Parts: sequence; structure tokens; C-alpha cells
Amino acid sequence: MSEDDNDDEYFCVRKWVGKPVEISKSRFVDLKRRLDEVQRMLGIEESYDALIQNFVELEKHLLVVALEDMIYGDTSWSEYQDLRVVYARLLKNLLSSCRAYFDHTARNLSSLPDGGEPLLTLFAERCSAAFDRSFAYRFMESLRNHAQHFGLPIHGAMFDAKRIQKDTGDLYRYAAGANIDIKALAKNPKFKKAILEEAADKGEKLDVFSLTREYVEEICLVHLAVRRRSQELLVAQRDAVELEFAAWGEASNQIGHLYAFASRRDLNRGEGLTIFFEPFDRLDKLRLRNRELHNLRYRYVSNELIPR
Repeated sequence: MSEDDNDDEYFCVRKWVGKPVEISKSRFVDLKRRLDEVQRMLGIEESYDALIQNFVELEKHLLVVALEDMIYGDTSWSEYQDLRVVYARLLKNLLSSCRAYFDHTARNLSSLPDGGEPLLTLFAERCSAAFDRSFAYRFMESLRNHAQHFGLPIHGAMFDAKRIQKDTGDLYRYAAGANIDIKALAKNPKFKKAILEEAADKGEKLDVFSLTREYVEEICLVHLAVRRRSQELLVAQRDAVELEFAAWGEASNQIGHLYAFASRRDLNRGEGLTIFFEPFDRLDKLRLRNRELHNLRYRYVSNELIPR
């Protein structure tokens, strides 16, 4: 019995219009596999996009707080604690999205039937290299566990105002920040001792935002390595979808969507899948938006007036 001799008949049809055309089971299965791979790669990009959005939200709040200090000033002790808690909430969101990105990426890559194992190996190797290379990466991984199971990850909020000399006259710079108290972390008996000792060598308190920027930059490098390696796989899947549309003798932009389905003899309609290009377009959009964050730890945003 051939693979096509079973109780299912497979068809492909222009969505909403047209008469179904019978196709082979192997053709149906191949299309399903390819489209599933695209969705898994899209899931990785969406997890990374959520991570970056949480990072942007944290950095935006830093700027808003500095502006409010310049306008209103006179922050009370209780208001400082409110700031600390908001910083902690936003940082926890970022750290959680980082963990989600690692988990989602590993699961999606391991589920790829073609090319998944080399990509998963690359991903694991790049994560390991980032851990070995970057103190911020090692520290933030441990801080995430602390935030999930022991206490808030931030222990202090602060402001800084400084006169900056310029050729056009003096300016006053207002900035905001937050710190992590190493002694407070040491109260957690499950916090890794080696990380605490390494952190203590850098001072009693660590700046939150220099750590988060380096951590996110390292994750970006990991992600870009997987993205570059997976490009050939995505090109092959897009070419296969193009061929499916070409089989109908029309350009894809004239057809819109195709729909393939398995129709069992005892049922009206079985398993189906939509064949279309929107997932590829969304992948391109996310990859264009989330480009390389090179030297992120050495850059910052300012509302300083642009010289004429």
C-alpha cells in the first residue's frame, strides 16, 4: 500500500472561491511541515520582540522619572520607595521575558524537523559563550531567580543633577537611576555564592541599567547568530510556497490565500492548513525592526537640545 492509499483524500483550493483540486498526501504533509517550521521561527522572533519591548519600557520610565524630577523635584522617602518598586516591576518583566525567550527558542528549535538540531546546538553554544564572557549575563540570570523566588531585584532609586559646561553656556543635566545592594542579595541563601563574590568585587552596590543594557546586548548577539543561520531554511520554505502558488498558474498577489485540507470519507472535512505569505512578511517586519544592538552598554538617550 502506498502512502497515499488510506482513508484520506487531500485537496487544495483557492480560499473562498474555486473548486478543490486533489493533491497527494506527500505534498500535503510537506506543505504542512514547511508552514509549521515558519510558524516556529516566527514564534522565536515574537518572543525576542517581547523581550525588546520590555527593555524599551524600562528605559522609557528612566527618562520619564528624570524629567519629573527636573520639573517637580523634592522627592520624599516614600516616593523614592514607590520609584524603587516600579523599577523592580519593570525589571522583573524584562527578566521574565528573557527567560521566556530562552525557553521558547529552545523548544521551537528542537521541534524543527529539518535543520533544528544544528540550530539548537548553535543556540546553546552562543548562550554558553555569553555566560562565560559577560558578568552582566551571569549576574542577571541569577537575579531573575532571586526576583522570582525571594524578593524584589532592586534596592534603591536615585537622582543625579549636574552642571555640564558647553561652548554655548552651562547646562544642567538631570538623570535617574537604580541600584542593587549586594548585602541584600546575600540574605538569599540560594543566590549563587560565586556570583555574589564576583559582584562584591565590583562594589557594595551595582548600577541596574548598565547591567541590563549589557545583558540585553548579549542576548541580541545570541539571537542574531540563530537568525543568520536560519535564513537559508526560511528561504527554502518560502520558495516551496511560491511553487505551490505557481502551480495554480497565477502570481501569489493575485490569489491571496490557498487552503489545503484532508477530507475523510466519513467526514465532511478533516485537517486543514492555510497557505499564505503573511507569516513570511511578519518575520521580515520583526527582523527589520529588531536589528543589532551594537555597543548598547555605551549608548544612552538624552533630551538635550540639538545644536543649530
